[in-house]
Amino acid sequence: MESAAALTNSLHKLLQSNPGTKPSLDSVRQALRGYQNARLGRAHAIGDYSGLITRLMEGATLKERLMDRWLPVIIDDVGTSE
Repeated sequence: MESAAALTNSLHKLLQSNPGTKPSLDSVRQALRGYQNARLGRAHAIGDYSGLITRLMEGATLKERLMDRWLPVIIDDVGTSE
């Protein structure tokens, strides 16, 4: 959903830049390139986070097993203490 909205916004901006005219192929390519560059950082961040969650759930190391077991408890304690 997030990417679809970003793509729509990029294309909308392109169409609004020259109202009433058909955009050139180069301007469409430039808009799509800008969209791709903007989304690349977010895609890497999501991939990194997904890998971290997978490693935590797998529990391959002691650190990951401890984090999987105790992090939810600690977060819950922080959220309920006032």
